[in-house]
Amino acid sequence: MTSPLENLLDRLRSFALKQGLQILIEHPIDYGVQVVISDGRYEVPVNLYTTGRMLVGGKASPLRSQLQEWATAHQAGKVAPPGRVTAAHIGVDEAGKGDIFGPLVIAGAVVLPEQSTLMQSLDIRDSKTLSSVRIRELADWLVNRCPVEVLVLSPVEYNARYAELGNLNKLLGWGHARVIQTLHTRTGVAAALSDQFSERPHIQQALTAANCPVVLEERPHAENDLAVAAASILARAAFEQAFEELRRKSGLELPYGASDPAIPKFLQQIHQRWGEEGLRRSAKLNFKPVKAVLGG
Repeated sequence: MTSPLENLLDRLRSFALKQGLQILIEHPIDYGVQVVISDGRYEVPVNLYTTGRMLVGGKASPLRSQLQEWATAHQAGKVAPPGRVTAAHIGVDEAGKGDIFGPLVIAGAVVLPEQSTLMQSLDIRDSKTLSSVRIRELADWLVNRCPVEVLVLSPVEYNARYAELGNLNKLLGWGHARVIQTLHTRTGVAAALSDQFSERPHIQQALTAANCPVVLEERPHAENDLAVAAASILARAAFEQAFEELRRKSGLELPYGASDPAIPKFLQQIHQRWGEEGLRRSAKLNFKPVKAVLGG
């Protein structure tokens, strides 16, 4: 039986052939394959995962939009749209933890049961299945309709906090708890839901340490909840905005993710121009390619 990954890869190859696009690279990544596609002017990386999910990366371009539309329409193993909210709660999610460049963003949103129908009609769902344009549109809508909190840890702040805690999951637990506590203080909502990113209760431990009375639930695939889906949209929108600002300030077309073959080249350029401090201000130092440059 053909796996979801093989099925997706075959369909992407067929689509590229029909559209006159060129596949430049196919190479393995964690839990999947990255395919780099070109139209002769732009190059766009597309990550295909063993679960059947797809993530289109790269800078905004006509080719990226074309591939994002195709990915949204042909996502394998596509999860059902989030169901109705039955009780007010806080949803939290993050963006940028798998990207070498740019910040880590953790966002939260409070959703009420009476908002369910409207949010479903707007197709509020996991940001991984939405285009960048739609993410920005929905993020603007959410900011004006729901209590939200967005924590953006710049690379400098991320690296300092990582050095203090010594572990990414502990850092995520601290950040999720901070967002939850802030929304609880503002709204009084005392229930929260997060995607499960660790076997250890890092978020609950951080909430307990802060004397926050929120009842937390963690579960896999929590993005099928409207509040978590809303948080994923807010986090992704803030991450992409900060990433584009980093590109503008550095003058470099920095790639998303951690597996793009051009990443070592950019790390070397930053190190040569601005030294270790330049890397500290643009990249997450715990990633192996960054350590390799600093070690060299």
